Amino acid sequence: MVVTALVGGLLPALAASVGAALLADYYFVLPLHTPDIEQGSDIVALSVFVVTAALVGGAAGAAARRSRQAVRATAEARAMTRLATAVAHGEDLPSLVEQVREEFGLSAVSLLERDSGDTAGPRWYVVASAGESPPERPYEADAECPVAEGLVLAARGSLSGDDQQVLGACAAELGMAYEHGRLALRAAATDDLAEAERTRAALIRVAGEDLRERLRTAESALDGPDPDTVTALASVRRADQIVADLDDLSRLHGGAFDLYLRPVDVNEVLTAVLDDIGPGGRTLEVRLPASLPDVIADAALLTRVLTALIADGLRSGATEHATVLLAEALPGHVRIRVSGGRTDPSREDSLALRLSRDLTEAMGGTFDTEESEAFGVTLTLPDSGHR
Repeated sequence: MVVTALVGGLLPALAASVGAALLADYYFVLPLHTPDIEQGSDIVALSVFVVTAALVGGAAGAAARRSRQAVRATAEARAMTRLATAVAHGEDLPSLVEQVREEFGLSAVSLLERDSGDTAGPRWYVVASAGESPPERPYEADAECPVAEGLVLAARGSLSGDDQQVLGACAAELGMAYEHGRLALRAAATDDLAEAERTRAALIRVAGEDLRERLRTAESALDGPDPDTVTALASVRRADQIVADLDDLSRLHGGAFDLYLRPVDVNEVLTAVLDDIGPGGRTLEVRLPASLPDVIADAALLTRVLTALIADGLRSGATEHATVLLAEALPGHVRIRVSGGRTDPSREDSLALRLSRDLTEAMGGTFDTEESEAFGVTLTLPDSGHR
């Protein structure tokens, strides 16, 4: 019965103990060779025998299970330790797959990834493989272990149930190594893009400084009341502003633009905007509520954004569409809308609007454009709660 418990477990051991009790009754209990029992003490002895055999069998079966679990845990720990050490030492994915193949004595192992963009049917790609004729699809393997969404470890060779579980743990480790490699590649690509962006921004700054120097020379050379000279001077100043906008846009995208966010009075900003616009601002219609909360923004940048938007509306304006600035308080936000000027699809791609959009979003606001009878731009900024 003990041998049966060690080999088969508790239930076969119970069956063996009952069979042993019946055989003892048949051969050793009077009357012999019959299932009958004459003395009550023999009944008690047989019952004690069955109970004792059951307890011993249960203990032996539990010990056997624990022994098998310990062996499996040891094998799993050994395999995982070797694999984790190899990952820590920076071994590539094919080397890790080869290590898994050797650990379990398999003929071939493949790490397969499913093409998520293929809608006609599942297509699989071999990420890494080891051994002769590795499986290229999961159904070509003798055993497969899901690693992650769309990632499977496929193996050829014989595996026990315990080895299958250990292989599943190793598959999870391979999945983490694969994901770590992908993240490393993305980080390297991001670093290359950042370096290219810094180089491009530096070139733009150098070119912008040189161009602004030439524009200042041209501006100083243009002097006089002649209408052509006045027009040329205005064009030079406009070009100088475009170069400055390009430089600021480059620094903003490169993360080199300094922001000073604080509560800002919209009325004070509009006063500065009208001063920057000059006499042309007399054609601007301003609609403000009696009480408007401060907004969280950079005062200088908000002034620049509103000046650029209003100037753009005045330049493209028509007599039937006046340029209007409307501000209103919303729960937790202040919305400022600048509308006016002719509706022109190219205005949405203008440099002034691009810079205004990026500056507004850098200050934590939103920037939207709309086209109806007149072109409109809406800024939404968080308020400070102070009026």
